[in-house]
Amino acid sequence: MRRQNGANQRLDRLEIPASWSPPDSEIDSITSLEDPKTCDNWQLITVPSEIEYYLLLRNRLHFGQAQGTPFTVSPFAMDNDWAATSSSSNEFLNGTYALQVDVPQCQALLAACQAATDLDLLPAELDLKDFTGKLQAWKESTTTSPSGRHLGQYKALLSQSTYDPDIDELKVFVEKQSEMVQLLLYLINYCLGTGHVLERWKTIVDVMIFKDDGVYRIHRLRVIHIYEAGFNLLLAVKWRQLLHSADEAGIVNEGQFGGCPGCEAQSLTLLKELKKDLAYLTRRTLFNFDNDASSCYDRIIVSLINRKYGLHRRVVLVHATTLEKARYRLCTAIGVSNTEYSHHIQFPIYGTGQGSSNSPCVWLFISAALFDVRNQASHGATFTSPDGSDTVRITMVGFVDDSTGSCNDFQPQTQASLHELSLRMQNDA
Repeated sequence: MRRQNGANQRLDRLEIPASWSPPDSEIDSITSLEDPKTCDNWQLITVPSEIEYYLLLRNRLHFGQAQGTPFTVSPFAMDNDWAATSSSSNEFLNGTYALQVDVPQCQALLAACQAATDLDLLPAELDLKDFTGKLQAWKESTTTSPSGRHLGQYKALLSQSTYDPDIDELKVFVEKQSEMVQLLLYLINYCLGTGHVLERWKTIVDVMIFKDDGVYRIHRLRVIHIYEAGFNLLLAVKWRQLLHSADEAGIVNEGQFGGCPGCEAQSLTLLKELKKDLAYLTRRTLFNFDNDASSCYDRIIVSLINRKYGLHRRVVLVHATTLEKARYRLCTAIGVSNTEYSHHIQFPIYGTGQGSSNSPCVWLFISAALFDVRNQASHGATFTSPDGSDTVRITMVGFVDDSTGSCNDFQPQTQASLHELSLRMQNDA
């Protein structure tokens, strides 16, 4: 519709905080830069090279937002490596990690990171059926592969000819197709078996899209990661297997509706309406507290949560190593930038990002673990049938990054005061 209305925006200008330093200045740390979200004084930039510089700088800030959370600082950052393969990581998973911390709810979070099933439950390698199945279902128009290996080249390996199958030339051609598919599959499985990461996997291109029409402020741009097709295929297949395995085992919190098999947004909307209807019918106060997790995919810490649900450690290793060593470049109207940024102690880079095929699954597992923690510490809302035979307790439900916590006091004849209920809701929040 935007294209039809001629409303396409071009990134030919950019508004940045006026306090930001010129492009040729030295920046010691991210704390020395003003946060665009709280800025009042803006400066317009129109020079293409400067636009590229500030976009790269902004992305480094954006993907470093998780810095300061428990798993990015000592002692957890020292004890738990990116791939969760250290001895301390195994202690986290086994529930034997002895260190106590004073961060609120952190001990409960550590308890929620304990393995919910057998470690390395799923096989590490890809099989031919998974590989070809994902390629066949993948839309050829999807933007992938900064290396230039277009998705159409992969899909061509599975295309079938309408010519007579008995023609010798066609038999040779089909055999070559099969051999190339087997070779690509072997390369991916070699990486999974050895922990080696292909060089082309380490290049990730950032594509910037506008959140709002006519708004060129630097923090109102959305970042889409363009991954290499082979690597993204690996993530899609393995995390889909993990999701279905965890869902069948019933170890994923039922409150998260986003990305979970059999769930949809309409179910969550219906649940919200039913809660309100019951509150009206029973004349019982109901508090709802809505949250929107800011940039949730861009703050993900690649850590224990994947192994908790049974993903093989070698898959986690390849994923984490790729992101830890990734080189991020910027795609603009003038092409892909020669300059790049990567993870550094002064400018840490976290998050799987939008565009990664496993981001929805990883966020599902993280939010489900957080929901588990909240269920233990919150009052929540309880609904009971008139005869007392059926009772349902709801603490928090969500759809991807949007979640709602509920609180009430569903007693037969009386309920707590509004002040007391508001304090309970505040505690839950």
